[in-house]
Amino acid sequence: MTAEQVFRIMGEPAKTTAFNLDGIEQRELEFAGAVPAKIILSDGKMSSVKLDVFRPDKTDLPAFGRAAWPGLAECSVRRLLESPSKFNIILCSA
Repeated sequence: MTAEQVFRIMGEPAKTTAFNLDGIEQRELEFAGAVPAKIILSDGKMSSVKLDVFRPDKTDLPAFGRAAWPGLAECSVRRLLESPSKFNIILCSA
C-alpha cells in the first residue's frame, strides 16, 4: 500500500516521525482514535502496522462496548453486552 493510500484511508496522523534506517527513508505515523495505530512507511510504502487494541481511549468506544474490556470473562461479556446476533465475539487474553 502506498503512502497516498494510507492517508486516504486513515486520514491525517496525530504525529509523524521521519528517520533513516540503512539508507532507507522511513516515516512512523501515529493515529489516535478508538483503536490507536502506528504505521511505518518505508520508501513511501507501508511496511508495518501496529494496532493497540488493549489500550483504546474509552471515550472513543461506542456506548455499547464501554461496559466490557480485554480480559473480561466471556460469561460477563455476554451478560453485559447480551449474546451476539449477527457478529461473533472473539476474546483474546493478554
